Formats: sequence, structure tokens, C-alpha cells
Amino acid sequence: MHLSKAVLLSLGELDGAIVSPYVIGLILWRLYRGREFRGESLGLGKVHPEKKDVTRAIDQLAKAGVLDAVGAVVSPRMYALLGRTALQPAEIVCSADPFCYVSHLSAMEHHGLTDRLPAVLHITRPAPRAWSQFARERMRGDYGEDYEMALKAGMPSLARPVFAKKIGGRTVIEFNSLHLGAFRTVRGSPLRVATLGRTYLDMLEQPGLCGGMWHVLTVFRSHASANLATIVDEVERHGKAIDKVRAGYILEEFCGLAHPIFREWVRLAARGGSRRLDPKEEYRPNYSARWCLSLNVDFLDDPDA
Repeated sequence: MHLSKAVLLSLGELDGAIVSPYVIGLILWRLYRGREFRGESLGLGKVHPEKKDVTRAIDQLAKAGVLDAVGAVVSPRMYALLGRTALQPAEIVCSADPFCYVSHLSAMEHHGLTDRLPAVLHITRPAPRAWSQFARERMRGDYGEDYEMALKAGMPSLARPVFAKKIGGRTVIEFNSLHLGAFRTVRGSPLRVATLGRTYLDMLEQPGLCGGMWHVLTVFRSHASANLATIVDEVERHGKAIDKVRAGYILEEFCGLAHPIFREWVRLAARGGSRRLDPKEEYRPNYSARWCLSLNVDFLDDPDA
């Protein structure tokens, strides 16, 4: 079998619709090292490919119309596969970045927690240094014992994508984390979305990325009762003390819900402190005596709200 046919068939076996030079380089490496594909010899002379072989393969595939550059990714150059279904903006970023997922207001939209139609796409991914570490671990896993050899041969590295400011008319807003985060993959799609519990925790930690604290409060009031166990589990396991205090106030006093864990969370309330319900707004004298929390949100000024 000719190498070009083996590469084309290998691309057809991929689940995603977007490929990077790293993926194409990995395919070539495995073909060269395996010496055959689907039981047929590839008749290769070299024991492994080099950087120029990857460049040549990409050029040939692009000229044949199999690959088409994806404008949504500024760097490194990535390619859409011929015949694959057109992707939505969220699917594009998740296909291009293996450690990225949809979060905040965009995740709220996915989970049916908001009726807003965001003009933005909120994504979360590891900060650059952490991303590089995850990438090295992924590359070591992909290349196995050949990792060092592949680096010396100039195989493309797994690189952190730089996205266009707008994708499909939606402004991309990126939140960087030190961790991979809690997300789930949508079946039959490249889409990864923050779990329901993590989405609620994000509302407490970064309400500004979730439509503002006023919108967060309305979402909790409308949906927290049905999702109480999920919210409590996420906040208890992964929330900081201030997250538990905010969650306790919102769930107990604002939403009128009850849970045994509130007795533990209220002990974290700091007497005489200046903790605020909305972390981005100034302190106000209106406060919750039980939760020692400044209720610095305009929505709460209306007693009938």
C-alpha cells in the first residue's frame, strides 16, 4: 500500500473533524514504525519520518482538497477534514484544544439554566504553563518509548492553540485554570462542557462570567431546588470557604432551601469580616447576620424580588 493512501485512511478513522500538524505527524510516525497498514506493507525505507515528511504530507493533502485551513485557529495552523459535518464554534475550540471545555454562561446555556442567547463563547483551559505540562504528558503517552526519538526527528509538538477573537460571530472569552477542570464529553460530538455541579460553582466564583450576580441569583432561585444535591456535593468537595458561605446564603436564605450541610458551612462565616456576596462589587452595609455576608447586589434591594 502506498503511504499516502495509508495516511488518508488513517485520517478517516479519526473521531474529530479538525486535525493539527501534531496529529498528522503522529499518524506518520506510527505508520513508519509499524511498517504496514491493515496487513499491507508500506514499503518504507526510513525507520521513522522527519519534519519535512510531515510538511510534505500536509501540502499534498491540502492540494488534494482533503484538508482545509481552519480560520478560527490563528496558530498553529489546523485543518478541517473533507466531508465532515460543519462544526459549531464550541465544537471547533474543543476539537482544536484537547484540554479545553465550554464553561460559565455558555455551560449554563448548555445545561438549560439560562434563557439568554450569549453573543460570547466562554471557555476554560489550563494556563499556558500547566497546558504545556499536560501536553508533554499527552505526547509521552502517544509516542511511548519513541518520545525522545520523535522530538529529535522534529515531529510537531502538541501546541496550545491561539483562537481568533470571534468564531462564528461569537466573541471568545477564555478563563485560565491551573487544573483540567470538571467536564464531560457530549456523546457523538467533540464538545466538552463543564459538569452541572462545576457550572454552579463557577457561578459562585466568577459571577461576572455567568451573566452577573443578579442573573446568578435568578438562576439559583429557578433551578437550585431540582439540583440541590449536585450543588451541595460540588461546593463541599471543591469549593473554598467563601464559596460555601455564598452558597449557604443563596440556597438557605435566598432560595428557602434546607440541607444538613448548612450547619457546617455557616461555621465558616467570618464574624466582623467584609465578605461580599458579589466579589466584584463594593461592600454594602446591607448584610446577612447569619452568614456574615454583605448583600451587595441591587436585586436584593427590592424586598419583593
